Amino acid sequence: MTGGGNISPTPQLGGLAAAQAMLGNRIAGFSLDKVLAVSHQSWVFLALKTEDNVRQQVVVKLLPPSTFSALQQQLFEREKQLLASLSHPGIAAFIDAGRADSGCSYIVMEYIEGTDIRRYCDSKRLSVSQRVQMIVKVLDILKFAHSRLIIHRDLKPSNILVTEDGYIKLLDFGIGKLIDDVNDERADNTLIFTPQYAAPEQLCNQRVSAATDIYQLGHVLYKLLAGAPAFDVGEGNIAELYQAILKSDPPPPSLRFRRLASGLGKRRIARRRQSSIGDLSKTLDADLDKITLKAIEKQQERRYLTTDAFSQDLHNWLEGRPISLSHHLWTYRLRKYIWRHRQVVGVSVLFLLLLAGGLINHLSRLQQAQQQTALQARKAEDVASFLTDMLLMMDVSLDDAALPSMADLVDYAGERLNEAKDMQEDVRARLAVIVANAQGRLQQYEQARQTLETHTGILAWLNDDDRIADARVALEYAEAIYDAGNYQQTRKILDKIKLGSLSLSFPLDYQLYKLDAEVSRKEGDYEQALASARRARRLLVEHRGDDQAGRDINNLLGGILINLRLYEQATEAFEQSLALSRKMGQQRAFGTLVIQSNMAILYNITGNTERAEELVRDSLDKMREFFPERFSNIASLLNTYAVVLKNKGDIDAAIGQVKQAIDIYQRHYGPDYAKLVSPYSNLSEWYRLQQQCDRAQVAYEQAARINNLAFPDKPLPGFDCYSDVTDETIY
Repeated sequence: MTGGGNISPTPQLGGLAAAQAMLGNRIAGFSLDKVLAVSHQSWVFLALKTEDNVRQQVVVKLLPPSTFSALQQQLFEREKQLLASLSHPGIAAFIDAGRADSGCSYIVMEYIEGTDIRRYCDSKRLSVSQRVQMIVKVLDILKFAHSRLIIHRDLKPSNILVTEDGYIKLLDFGIGKLIDDVNDERADNTLIFTPQYAAPEQLCNQRVSAATDIYQLGHVLYKLLAGAPAFDVGEGNIAELYQAILKSDPPPPSLRFRRLASGLGKRRIARRRQSSIGDLSKTLDADLDKITLKAIEKQQERRYLTTDAFSQDLHNWLEGRPISLSHHLWTYRLRKYIWRHRQVVGVSVLFLLLLAGGLINHLSRLQQAQQQTALQARKAEDVASFLTDMLLMMDVSLDDAALPSMADLVDYAGERLNEAKDMQEDVRARLAVIVANAQGRLQQYEQARQTLETHTGILAWLNDDDRIADARVALEYAEAIYDAGNYQQTRKILDKIKLGSLSLSFPLDYQLYKLDAEVSRKEGDYEQALASARRARRLLVEHRGDDQAGRDINNLLGGILINLRLYEQATEAFEQSLALSRKMGQQRAFGTLVIQSNMAILYNITGNTERAEELVRDSLDKMREFFPERFSNIASLLNTYAVVLKNKGDIDAAIGQVKQAIDIYQRHYGPDYAKLVSPYSNLSEWYRLQQQCDRAQVAYEQAARINNLAFPDKPLPGFDCYSDVTDETIY
């Protein structure tokens, strides 16, 4: 714990040996007891003094004779004056200063017994709100220093100590700088900072200000919230770090946390904040993101200009009040993100959903006129067409790993749609289909269903004996409730579409038969599933559909062929699907991982369990790393992995994996989710094989109950723990 500057424990020019030779000497009545740090500028010691059986520990900073120059002495004298002026209970106290008999100049500072703020917060498991309160306390101390025209210049967790009783102490004001000196050519221009917390102006050796301290404290706050630094660069890669500080915009803390690859690491971070992964993701909300990003803006003038302004917004957040920042910061950063990545995302969902809010609001304003002219009506329709056409040009890609930011944007578009109360019904329905499609692709199945039911009148259409008014809306609704596990209702909608729409144009006809194949497969009608999948593929070929659709239909076809035990044809379909993925340059893409997991099933069935395990483990690792919020797919992979382990003879390990799958399905989709039938059925069978009949029956009853909800006309076979019937694995 030092009162000195940016001091490295690494000796320079033999400085450590020289400093150690000073141990035992007395400075200002204190005996130098231990070397704390050494730099080319100074030595820092822990020193002791005992008087009348009272033991006092202090920090002594010496200016070594070897560095005794006029400039160094001038800086040292200024540091003494600076520290002497900072009398505050939250700042390590100045005790004494002078020159020793040896010629060394010295400063004696209070020794703080404490823990750095990050370790303190983690060890005490402080919640997000409590961590924010800690930063508010630091800002109060910093406000005092700034009022004395002193800036710190090296704020970082190790310079912010918390005592055992919870008091905060700032250290190392010795490297601080008088604000009056910042434009003085004679002032010290030495680059004094810690790289991980350095502000852009420090890296460029430009003018520093109070905003420099705010920037550094903003990064401390960022790490306290997200559990990781703002810039994800390799440890020790200073050049890459500097480039990121100068040129890259960090993600919001909430997104940084969600993008952490390790599920175990995320759980540990959440536990240290008295939270779960899901709850912490909600607590790190948009307002807290905005506050943190405001503090770490690259340009000083765009940051909070005072500690009061920073502190007030944190107070507002703690008290649930609106913060001072407008939505412009959010949209500004999104536009910058799109521009930087324009070669990758093209006409992307990010840009288009950002437009959605403004265009929907514009539509509402046009339609609020009491007497809307034909021209105004045409304008409204034109705007709607523009939005619809542009959104349909892109795809909310399953292969984009940046799911959290896309989820935020889809939520934003949905909110704008909900707020547009006076929009024409047909325009609202068209936009609702687009938003619901995006929600479905992000596995927000319940939200997609609600969007369509709220804004399209789909329920009235389905309850009417007339033909479907809009097959596009009906298909979107069918896909949403299929993904949510309501296969029986999906079948009713598909049958109604077939009866009511004699001729559908592409791609609606392709969507219809692809979904029919998926539902038929779930119903166990594999011949019908095969016929519909092949018809969908023919339509795609006839209309020269895109490669991604080709990849998906071949993958579905391969799964159906496995069900029909046509393994050679299944292999051919999967190979075609993988070839299209490679053509699109998507070796690590989401769709590729799904295909790979299906091929693992094929290898497992045909006896190549080693290759099956290799593929499924690789898919599971990549899914967790690149698509951590694809909960349904992760659970499905865990179920597949469990089946492979069982076939290798490790039933205990298989049970462990399938229980994880059940837990994920239940936590994210509820206890009645249709996909729970498979893992519960497998769990029941494997307990039966171990003759754990009570457990086997409990698992069977869950599988049967959920199956009856999804397929009331197709109950599971009865349960008999002592049956000799060969077990049937369900993928």
